[in-house]
Amino acid sequence: MKFSSKWFSNATDDELESEREKVRERYVDGTIDIDEADKLYDTLHRFDSEMIDRANSKYEKEHPDAKPRHREHGWYLSNDD
Repeated sequence: MKFSSKWFSNATDDELESEREKVRERYVDGTIDIDEADKLYDTLHRFDSEMIDRANSKYEKEHPDAKPRHREHGWYLSNDD
């Protein structure tokens, strides 16, 4: 299973999710050797990186003036303590 940079950039969100699941299932299969597991691990991170980048881009387009929220005891903590 080889996925080029071009494939990642051209794949739809549904294709990314579908193919990532196939790679994940192969990764957790107990019959693979350590070299294949290492390659699959890296491939999973490539999928994750692309999916996160797309989600962040989409959020930035929908919320152009968004600013990080800082709370008294750290970032992104709720006020319900």
